Amino acid sequence: MKRMKTLKILAILPCILLLFSCDNILNDSQQSDSLLIVAKISGQTADGSDADFYESDVRVANPSPPPAEFIYEDIAVATLEAKLKEPDSILGPSYTNRVLVYGYRVSYTAVLPSGSAVPVSFQGTLNVVIDIDATVDVTFILVRAAAKTDAPLDALAGMNALLVDATVTFYCRDLDGKAVKGPTGQDPSATISINFMDWADN
Repeated sequence: MKRMKTLKILAILPCILLLFSCDNILNDSQQSDSLLIVAKISGQTADGSDADFYESDVRVANPSPPPAEFIYEDIAVATLEAKLKEPDSILGPSYTNRVLVYGYRVSYTAVLPSGSAVPVSFQGTLNVVIDIDATVDVTFILVRAAAKTDAPLDALAGMNALLVDATVTFYCRDLDGKAVKGPTGQDPSATISINFMDWADN
């Protein structure tokens, strides 16, 4: 009789483990009812005016004595919107539908000269919570200062320039821990053009 009970327990155990395994797979693959839209990425011109592109100065000269050169990171602004995939006109969004943007990645693609080397892609950390149907502007580093001391940006001088497209991908989840994607079902992203050059200093 004891042997029979042991066999039953051993037979049931794999079934329990299978159920837990399936449940973990389901949780990992679940997506949120919320989505994030990257409405716009704003840059600036070399003189600091707002623009839909970025004119990145690879070095800034200080003519006053003693003369020196400075290198700065480039800061951009992303306009982000949180929405429900299927808005509930009766109940409305819940607290857990809110979207937490916790990170981003910037990668570059050469435009002109085509096929040129580009700065190394990188990831950054954010901590922004967006209410459903709200729009927020989030500042982030588009080009690291360190990238301007490495190839290919460190070689830009005179009228030499490098035009790239920068793709910014955001990583986010709702307050229930479920992954939040963009309207296409992929991680939300947008692209901005950057013109790297040793721009004239005022």
